[in-house]
Amino acid sequence: MLTSVNTSLFVMATVLLMIFIASSVLTYIIIESEGMSVLPKMMSVHGMPQPRQVHMHFYNPPEWFSRYNVFRGCPSNCSMSVGRGQDYYDKDVVIFFGPRLGPKPVKKRRGQIWVLHGKEAPPQHNHIQKWKRLFNWTMTYRRDSDFPHMYGEFRTVPNPSARLPNTTFKFASVHNSTMPPKPKNKAHPTAWFVSHCQTQSKRKEYVTALRNTHAVDIFGVCGTSRCARGKEHGCLTPYKFYLSFENSLCRDYITEKTFKIFQNEFDTVPITRGIGGHYSLYLPPESFIDTSNYKNIDQLGHFLNHLNKNETLYLKYFKWRRHYQPRSDAYYSFCELCNRMHRPDVYTRYRRLYDDIHQWFFGSPNVTICKTPTDLRR
Repeated sequence: MLTSVNTSLFVMATVLLMIFIASSVLTYIIIESEGMSVLPKMMSVHGMPQPRQVHMHFYNPPEWFSRYNVFRGCPSNCSMSVGRGQDYYDKDVVIFFGPRLGPKPVKKRRGQIWVLHGKEAPPQHNHIQKWKRLFNWTMTYRRDSDFPHMYGEFRTVPNPSARLPNTTFKFASVHNSTMPPKPKNKAHPTAWFVSHCQTQSKRKEYVTALRNTHAVDIFGVCGTSRCARGKEHGCLTPYKFYLSFENSLCRDYITEKTFKIFQNEFDTVPITRGIGGHYSLYLPPESFIDTSNYKNIDQLGHFLNHLNKNETLYLKYFKWRRHYQPRSDAYYSFCELCNRMHRPDVYTRYRRLYDDIHQWFFGSPNVTICKTPTDLRR
C-alpha cells in the first residue's frame, strides 16, 4: 500500500516537473522569437503587477483642450478628466489653467500634485496672487518651467538638399533660381491682425508711429480693414510682412501668431517685437525681423520699404526652410508630465512647492519679468 502511494506521488511530481520545464522553454522561445515587447502581455496573463494608471484632472481647461487626445501616443499610462466640481479631489494630479483661476482656491488633498498651466503672458492671470503654497510644478511658455510648453518649435531637416513637402511657390524659387518669384502686387506691403488695442506693450502706439514711414493695413477692431472669420489665410497671402507684436513684453513670451506664420507656410515675413534677443532662441536664423535691432521706429520703416523693393534680399528670409521644419504639438508637455509621474523617484527627486507662484510668474523688485516699452520714439 505504501509502495503504491509513493509511486503515485513520484508520478505526480514528474508530471509537474515536465509541465514546469515545458512552460519555461515555451516562454523562452516566445521571448526570443517575438522580442521583449511581448513580456508585458505575458506578465499580465500570469497576473504579475503592471504600472498603475495615473489619474489626472484638468480643473478649468481652455477651449482647445481635448482630454481624448492628450495622451494619445504617450508611452506611459495616464488618464484625464476635466471640469469643475469635486471630481478632482481623488486624482493624483490636478492641472489649473492660469488665466481662469478663480479668486478663491479650492481645497487641496494631502499628497496631490498641482500643476499651473498657461501659454499666456502674466497680465492675463488675474487671481494668481491668491494661490500661494499650492502649486508643485509649472507648465508654461517660460524656459524655467518644470514642463516648458510653447506654441510651437522647430526641428532640423535631415536632408537639407531635398525639397520639403508642401513647399510654397515662393520657397520653390529659392531652390530654383530660374523660376520667377510670385509677385505680390499689394499697395501696402504689411498687415496687422489685432483684436485688443490697449495692451501692456503699447503695440498700437508703436504701429501708429510706424505708419508715418511705412504703410500698414490694420485688420480688426483697431483698424479699418476687414477679414471674415476663418479667411485669415487668404487675407494675409498678398502681404510680404506681418506685424507679430506681443500684447505684453515679458521674458520668453512669444505670441501664438508668430508660430502660425511658420506652421501655415505663409510667404510672409513676421516682424517681432518683444524683449529683445529671445526670439533667436526659438525661431530659425534670418526668418524674421526683430524691431529691437533698429535704433528707432523710423529706421525700421525705411528698412521695410527697402526690403519691399528688393526681391532678392526679401527671398533670403525663406532660406531657413531648407534646414528647419515647424512643428506643433499641443500635448507633448502633458506626455512629459505623465512620464514623470511613473518615475520611481517622482516624490523625492522632483519634490517641490512654489511658495509664491505670483512672484515666480510676475517677478519682484529684484527680478524683472515684464518690462515697460522704451522703444516708442521715432
